Amino acid sequence: MDRRMQRMNRYRLMAARWLLPMSGSVFLLDGCDPTIQQTVENGIIDTSTALLGSVLSAVVQVITESATMMT
Repeated sequence: MDRRMQRMNRYRLMAARWLLPMSGSVFLLDGCDPTIQQTVENGIIDTSTALLGSVLSAVVQVITESATMMT
């Protein structure tokens, strides 16, 4: 159980390190060229989608491992 919590905390920290700076950069792009703004926003969306997919995959892996340990 402790090992599972360590993994979850590691993924939470990783998500916080990426999402917080990216969310602030959108406000800085308010006066930029619309093409640059759209490119950066698409990059942020793609990165956050990949990150969310990784976190969900890790959660499924942890659940699967804990289910196999119980049997």
